[in-house]
Amino acid sequence: MLSVKGIKIMKKVVMLCLLAASMSTALAQTALKINGQTISAAEQKELMELLAKEKGIKGQEAQLTMARQILSEEKIIGQVAWRQKLERDPLVKRKIAESKNRIYREALVNSYLSKHPVTDQELSAAYEALKRQHNPNEVQIRYILVDSEKEAKDLLYLIEIGEKMDKLAKEKSLDKASAADGGLLPFTAVSKVNIPGFANAVKGLKKGQLYKQPMGIRFSAWRIAEWCRCRLLIR
Repeated sequence: MLSVKGIKIMKKVVMLCLLAASMSTALAQTALKINGQTISAAEQKELMELLAKEKGIKGQEAQLTMARQILSEEKIIGQVAWRQKLERDPLVKRKIAESKNRIYREALVNSYLSKHPVTDQELSAAYEALKRQHNPNEVQIRYILVDSEKEAKDLLYLIEIGEKMDKLAKEKSLDKASAADGGLLPFTAVSKVNIPGFANAVKGLKKGQLYKQPMGIRFSAWRIAEWCRCRLLIR
């Protein structure tokens, strides 16, 4: 919520920006004074060219109006921020650094691509590779979450000798939400099953087949899983 002082400052910013934007195009080659700060003719010209190239703004009058509005806002907000010493604020510094990093990264990528354009053949090959990795099915799995590899292996042994996995899930699983339903999870796209290696492992499983290796996940937790059902994912 802006304070009364903050609202007054923003009103002043808007008014000055509108004033700058409304000045005659005859002044396009002259410097502009805003709140004691100078916007050079070179700055205006550079931004006008960028607006024409990147934004498709046509006509010098429209380019100049928008350029002056943008530059005026930048100058005034920068001046207010400097007076409030915002450049010393750790959070502001971090956000500025992140923004710079994002901009530099995009510029580097664009520069590389302009010098090394991707061919249609390369795009087609990449697309085909992604298609080969894609599994167009959703699966429903039953799983048990425990906090040690030993317990996971003990449960696998019990299931292999005849214990019912749904019964063990209700008794042993740390995931109480799924445990109440015998460890059964909703249908999920194979690629979205959050079990490392499961997407590849599921290719060799059949309905009702147990994945016979405990799967380690974050925070020292372990899973055992059974593939229950599969259905074609249609979008």
